[in-house]
Amino acid sequence: HAGYMYSGLVAAHAFKIVEGMKFDAVVIVAPSHRFPFQGASVYDRGAYETPLGVLPVEKEICQKLKSESNLLQSLPQAHSQEHSLEVQLPFLQEALGKFNLVPIVIGSQDYRSCEAVGKAIAQAVKGKKVLLVASTDLSHYHPYDRAVELDKIILNDIQAFDAQKLSRDLDGGKGEACGGGPVIAVMVAARELG
Repeated sequence: HAGYMYSGLVAAHAFKIVEGMKFDAVVIVAPSHRFPFQGASVYDRGAYETPLGVLPVEKEICQKLKSESNLLQSLPQAHSQEHSLEVQLPFLQEALGKFNLVPIVIGSQDYRSCEAVGKAIAQAVKGKKVLLVASTDLSHYHPYDRAVELDKIILNDIQAFDAQKLSRDLDGGKGEACGGGPVIAVMVAARELG
């Protein structure tokens, strides 16, 4: 979720995988950069608008999410200036056309909180066809070789589908991902959904 000039090409390739598919909803889990808070926030009203059109919020899933865990609440200020979720939207609109959105911003990225969010997502979307999207960057501002080394650890944890190791490696400074919590939550949700 860096500026498009930095991450746009990678994002475009990633979203190309789902081009033309149909989903009941798209759940995007993103980190909070500007508003510190505990748990996660679900924006459960209205819509998001981009230059490509309006995306309605899937209110039913949002309400279910909030009933699944007291860590999930509705804090509009967590969403009001958060770019990490919004930068995903034009790619999804181009790949999918119209869809309903479940926007989640995570404040605390400790493993227990992210696991609880992931389990709540799985319960709230059970029986529906959804796309789960985790918004993250990897390392920042390092020389190229060091960035490759740090990023490889995170990518290996994701490829191994090991959310706990990913959390340990992030906590231990072995790798960097400002959206590590969203990645963990989505991995937990995917595991719970089978």
